[in-house]
Amino acid sequence: MKRSVALFALLMILTSPAGALKVISLSEADWILLGNAVLSGDRIILTHAMPDQVSAAWFNRMIDVSRDFSVEFDVHFGSYVSGGEGMAFVLQSEGLAALGSGGDGVGYVGIWPSVAVKFDTNPGEQVYVMVNGRQISRTLFDLQKLGLMEDGGLHRVKIIWDADEKLLRVWVDGIKVIEYRVDIEEVLESRYAYVGWTGATGQGVNLQFVKIVELDLPTVEKAETVGQWNTVGTAYHYPVKMGFVLTPNEAFKAGAIWNKDSLDLRQPFSMIFRVYLGDHNGGDGLVFVLQSQSKNALGMPGRGLGYLGIAPSVAIKIDTDVGLDRHDKEDYIVLMINGRELDEYRTHLGEVEDERTHIFEVRWEPTSKTLSVYLDGELRIKAQVDLINVLDSPYVYFGWTAGTGLRTNLHYVVPLQLIYSSGGPVDEHGAYALWKTVGEAHVNENIRGVQLVEWPGDGLGAAWYGRLVNLSRDFKMTFYFGFDSGRAKAVYFLLQGVGPDVTSPEISPSYGVKIWVDDGEGYLGVVENGNVVEKFNVGKLYGDELHKLRVEWLADSRDLMVYLDEKRIFLKHVDLIDNLGEKAYFGFIGIGGSFFKQGKLEFMAIKPTPNVGTIFEEAIRAVERALNVRVRAEYRIASEWRVEGEEVFVNAKDLEEEWCGVDGGKAYVEIVRSVVRIALSERMHTPSDDLLDALAYRVMKEAGKVGSVNFSKLAECYISQMPMTPMWYRYYEGHLPSPRRPEGWRIEGGDVSGSFVVLKGGRAEYLETLRGFRLTLRTKLQEGESLRIRIGDVSVILGVPDGVIVEVNGSKAFIVPYPMDGDHVISIELSGSTIFISVDGIMLGDVSGITGDIRLSIEGRGAFGIVQFFAEAVITDTAPRIESHETETTSIETETAENAKTTGEGGAGICGPALLSTLALLPLLFRRR
Repeated sequence: MKRSVALFALLMILTSPAGALKVISLSEADWILLGNAVLSGDRIILTHAMPDQVSAAWFNRMIDVSRDFSVEFDVHFGSYVSGGEGMAFVLQSEGLAALGSGGDGVGYVGIWPSVAVKFDTNPGEQVYVMVNGRQISRTLFDLQKLGLMEDGGLHRVKIIWDADEKLLRVWVDGIKVIEYRVDIEEVLESRYAYVGWTGATGQGVNLQFVKIVELDLPTVEKAETVGQWNTVGTAYHYPVKMGFVLTPNEAFKAGAIWNKDSLDLRQPFSMIFRVYLGDHNGGDGLVFVLQSQSKNALGMPGRGLGYLGIAPSVAIKIDTDVGLDRHDKEDYIVLMINGRELDEYRTHLGEVEDERTHIFEVRWEPTSKTLSVYLDGELRIKAQVDLINVLDSPYVYFGWTAGTGLRTNLHYVVPLQLIYSSGGPVDEHGAYALWKTVGEAHVNENIRGVQLVEWPGDGLGAAWYGRLVNLSRDFKMTFYFGFDSGRAKAVYFLLQGVGPDVTSPEISPSYGVKIWVDDGEGYLGVVENGNVVEKFNVGKLYGDELHKLRVEWLADSRDLMVYLDEKRIFLKHVDLIDNLGEKAYFGFIGIGGSFFKQGKLEFMAIKPTPNVGTIFEEAIRAVERALNVRVRAEYRIASEWRVEGEEVFVNAKDLEEEWCGVDGGKAYVEIVRSVVRIALSERMHTPSDDLLDALAYRVMKEAGKVGSVNFSKLAECYISQMPMTPMWYRYYEGHLPSPRRPEGWRIEGGDVSGSFVVLKGGRAEYLETLRGFRLTLRTKLQEGESLRIRIGDVSVILGVPDGVIVEVNGSKAFIVPYPMDGDHVISIELSGSTIFISVDGIMLGDVSGITGDIRLSIEGRGAFGIVQFFAEAVITDTAPRIESHETETTSIETETAENAKTTGEGGAGICGPALLSTLALLPLLFRRR
């Protein structure tokens, strides 16, 4: 997909102090892999020898194309002449998600803006420069003179960029093949670019990979463009200042910007901005915010500074509306948590609305949990704060907010330097589809919360959660609330047994807390059946702050605990079940201007969405039938998905939403995956996502229709939602490689039928002793059949209905209940001292510590065929040799080197002189893919 880049692209960078970065080894942390790309040892595999693959691999730091660079790498174009389709070395400013079209587009065409060197292997063999997907140069040298490129060997490529001359030069195997002048900076509309490789196959196939020799790159620690920021409210891009206006100089405005990247708080970060707070004594100020609510979050204007209402959050506020402020008579900077100012981290600044910009810098050190803030080069705040705990997520959004009230000012920020580690998906907090609002209450999308009563106001409103809490089980609930301290009379949190339509706190039966302000002092009262039976002084509670309320219930001990702003206010022994029964509604009542936001909810729902209890039980039964296991699992309704032990925390929001034409469809799919995860956890280490997907798909296909839920339909929709059709799905659909007759094996107690060996309690043994191998089998097993593959002291047992069992010296190492009935493809590789085992393209696990030479055999009952076999045999009087037994079918995820030959009829086969070029590939053949 083409994505335009604004001509006024805003770039903020810090060049690496060391200048160019030289990279030789590969680390997953340094590369973004898309499509079919994988890292395998010292290789970036772009395509396997399978049709319709497309991939890209991007170095995750940008480079400065206004400076010279050079790259040197070895390329394997494959073994099949006029296979598919080639690859490209690419410079682009679209981003780390860039992936072009397959086939002859080689994963590159469609990435824009870009400059690329394309290596085209089908048809013919050419190399040329492309700009935005269009060929603009021709090869200087006829590549045919170099010999065949798709020869199973490695070819050395060197690319040098001369920034002053704007000259791009390319060598292949020591021969200069391109010398072309191109203004890369002009093409990319930026002096910064991402660099990497793309590749693709069509109907023709080839194993295509890259081995980096050296990347000599002028790296940039982090570069940001305008398009990488979300603008919310009154915020907009401000090209004149190369930044973002958050509020114009107008009354009652609120704006925010959020970076589209998430921030990994487990890693340090450093950020520098230029900030402008106005030209007169107006209001209200700017706030730098870390939050896990939403990348569209926006708080209240005026004294809320566009921030109040965003939670969970940690913020640095620069407050300029201080003329009537309760704290100060001059501008100040302060640390805030969930909208609450921490007085111990407040520093006065003097006048900063001085028609000048100021330099704001924030640094985070995760080891010591230290947050440091500088303004105009001076350390203003240094605090120890557990960001991950407060924000309830290791990944968060970052950005700025601002607000004006009656007093106004222009507020803008300019990002200058951002050094940070990108994180994963943010665990966003707050889902309000299940809340029923009554009275004046309503969901406020601006604050992503429930407005109980508008601010200012003195009415009455309530909101009750749409599921009842089971009081016979523990629960933990977290909320954030705020109120107008001048007008609001009280905020209540109540558990009650009346119903979801009440607005009055004077209801019975009920139990909870009331929070209010009296003569400037804050109080929290214990409420029983509408009456305050005990109260606690909780200090100052201010109306322009957000407060955190946590309520915990221990059912066995009948203890109720209430925390306000992380401080425990009381622990009471109370029998809620005796007062309210085993189930209760819970929610908030506001008297006067007030609101609340939902945090984490962990509780057992007594009345879940219709059918979910039945669906959960049926999901367990379906998993047990399909995988031949016994599963013990329970579920809870929660605000997020996760599995802990035998409990599945089901996302309440997903239960309400339609997905693939099924109400709650996404939730039901995740329930199946979660139950599969629990089933696997008893037998093996943490399963891969591929394995969970494959087994969940099989379970749903076999489950058919359960009640009103069509699991077969969900299974197919589930596959269609995946960005690339997974390999295991191809196997399920019958796209299986064809084996060939075995060579070099002795068979006892079995027959050879076509290309399959059918064992009847017998044994097939490879005749040679081995140092390493890669064996790919296609198996056909029926009920009660099993095959044991012995690799020295390690056994891989494939059985129906047991699945895959791995034993070491007769003891079980791990068990995977993967259904082995019917046709499947098994790959086993001994590389160095480790055995890797995969089924249907899914890596199941590995066994390490293998030493010495080994024998290989297969025994038991069932049919198998050898799809491919690379063997490093031990020969006492000469060097080791490579044996290759392969199928002519190319749909399997592997490929045989062109020079590996076998000889003899029914014997082991000895490689001839052509072995020399194959020996050069030994490190590739015996490395995990």
